[in-house]
Amino acid sequence: VMSLADHIAHGKEVIPESEPFGHNLAIRDIADLETRYYIRLTVADKLGVLAETTKVLADDNISISDINQTKSEDNEACTLIYMTHAAKERDIEKARADLEALDSVKAVSSVIRIENIEAWNEGAFDN
Repeated sequence: VMSLADHIAHGKEVIPESEPFGHNLAIRDIADLETRYYIRLTVADKLGVLAETTKVLADDNISISDINQTKSEDNEACTLIYMTHAAKERDIEKARADLEALDSVKAVSSVIRIENIEAWNEGAFDN
């Protein structure tokens, strides 16, 4: 923008923007987005909760790459943190609803996308 403004202010010819930005690209459905996710749960600190929550993720086509569990100070709840392999947004949203429906899950505290920066330019120069 500054370059265009400078050219216009000094009466110079405006240089057209280079490809591929001149083409309109189709907007993809967010449900088709595939990336890794960080999922944090607050769960009851009781036997079988880890198995129960990982089964929900597996049933919703989500593969886990890392798990971290920390106990709370009151010994009644704990925090489960899952890092996933690449998963589709639609599967993550289904898993969120399924996890929230479990009696042992007190809260789905966070679901955060881990962006694959290399994929941002994927297909950008195919126009």
